[in-house]
Amino acid sequence: MKKILLASMIALVSLIFTACDNKKEIKEEVKVEKKVLTVGMELAYPPFEMSDKDGVPKGVSVDFAKALGKYLRREVVIVNTAWSGLIPSLKTGKIDLIISSMTITEERKKSINFSIPYAQSSLAILANKESGVLSIGDLDKAGKKVAVKKGSTGHVYATKHLKNAEILVFDKENACVLEVVQGKQMVFYTIN
Repeated sequence: MKKILLASMIALVSLIFTACDNKKEIKEEVKVEKKVLTVGMELAYPPFEMSDKDGVPKGVSVDFAKALGKYLRREVVIVNTAWSGLIPSLKTGKIDLIISSMTITEERKKSINFSIPYAQSSLAILANKESGVLSIGDLDKAGKKVAVKKGSTGHVYATKHLKNAEILVFDKENACVLEVVQGKQMVFYTIN
């Protein structure tokens, strides 16, 4: 009888410790699953990054972020960050990664790592109908005004190659577009 009682007590204690160990493992797994993945992007580039009428992030890059979060079993929080603040936010740890319409450049590769590209585009020109601009060659002339978004590859290109044009730098892409539409500036470069 003592042997059965002793064996039962050992089994019960063993079962309790095993259950405690399993609960600990489960809690650790849940903790990992609930960790937030903070993704920075500027919600100003439809169809890649934008907000709907209620301010909810939408677009291709948002879908990529959500798919990554699902794969990693992590909640995704999109942080709408001004373009010029994306890389500094990544470097200071305010965000975990950037999923945004960001061109891979040698300069940017000096301070951050890039994934395999998921989209490809080229520089484009948005010109007012009255500008007379038909090609890039029409821009590098005295009297031509080129509106660019600060820090974009369009900004870098215009500064480097359009020595005769007046380069006007804006913080927001929509400000550049507005200038062109209103006829204040003649050309606007796109692509980040």
